[in-house]
Amino acid sequence: MFKQVRGFTLVELMVVVAIIAILAAAAIPQFQQMIASSRISSSANLLLAGIQRTRSEAIQTTRANGIAQPGDVFMCRSLNVMDAVPACSNAAGNGFAENDWAAGWIMYVKRTLPTAPAYNPDFQAGDILIQRQPALGGVIRMVASVGTRVGYTTTGLRSPNANPVTFSVDYTNNFNPTNLTNPEARCLFINWTGRAEIRRPTAATC
Repeated sequence: MFKQVRGFTLVELMVVVAIIAILAAAAIPQFQQMIASSRISSSANLLLAGIQRTRSEAIQTTRANGIAQPGDVFMCRSLNVMDAVPACSNAAGNGFAENDWAAGWIMYVKRTLPTAPAYNPDFQAGDILIQRQPALGGVIRMVASVGTRVGYTTTGLRSPNANPVTFSVDYTNNFNPTNLTNPEARCLFINWTGRAEIRRPTAATC
């Protein structure tokens, strides 16, 4: 004799589906927050790593291609990172707001000294390009408080000035660098000596 196997009724199946839907609805916000936290953190760390490398390259005496020279090393925001001669720019473009470093950046060594006539700290033909960082995809915002560039001299100090710089790092949605209400937002601060560190916002601001 065959043993009768009892299946699920439609009502039982609908109850299971409803329970799964409730659990999913409760888990999705936490999952989204986890993704946001991960992306914001990784983006802030990527920018921090670039700044730290810029400082390290400036302290070294041997430059790219084996050329030893005392030129300053800069990292600057750029809207055309992949061009043959990318330009440093603070302007809005490519879907990114003004001062938003999520647009991408480059790192380079100046081949002329700051004492030279008409010294220009921006990247120019003849300078040594060390690194290109493409745009971060438009999901993250990394708005600088001031300036197009972050530069260092061979002493490891800031060049050409020591004004502190703050980057507000957050998600694209409802981004406001002076009102960082998202608990996952981060601030990257560079002090007058050139030391950079990541902090949490205080009173919703960097």
